[in-house]
Amino acid sequence: MKAALVSFDPTFRPWTLRDYLPEVWRRPCRPTPGCELYLYRLTPRQAPFAVIGDFNGDHVLDVVVDGESGGAARRIVVLSHGRRFVASEPQRAGTTPEPLPPGVVGPEAPEAPLAAVAAPPQRPFESWIQLVRRGKHESGYEERPLILKTDAILTIIWDKSAYIDYLQGGVWHQYFISD
Repeated sequence: MKAALVSFDPTFRPWTLRDYLPEVWRRPCRPTPGCELYLYRLTPRQAPFAVIGDFNGDHVLDVVVDGESGGAARRIVVLSHGRRFVASEPQRAGTTPEPLPPGVVGPEAPEAPLAAVAAPPQRPFESWIQLVRRGKHESGYEERPLILKTDAILTIIWDKSAYIDYLQGGVWHQYFISD
């Protein structure tokens, strides 16, 4: 995974906990008793800047990492493709793919290539990601429930919105859960 990421963008720097407001993740929180319930839950599979899950449904773990390159915010996805990993920026439904560097996607790759999309917000402390497990998810902002057959990513934008990004047919789709 690291080799795929470095090959895709050698200048990419993942964000770290220091890039996020301590109020989002640091314990103990004050002054409200019980406020720990609302803090981000760091686990071996998620941090505010990275999520590990099986996003393409091949039973091999993949990773999504938020960071920066050349002064711009970037979200990079590293997906398993057969016996290797491929890094790219997620292509959203309704966008036109931009050309990828040579060798990023090989002929054995089952999905269409992923390409550039609108990056996450420039100020990382205003946005973070969490792992969403497969299963049924409902929202008052969508007409139908979302039935996930793979893991997905929840993007939370502080005091603005939250949405699930899920991969289907090689394209990332959004399911809004908050506005």
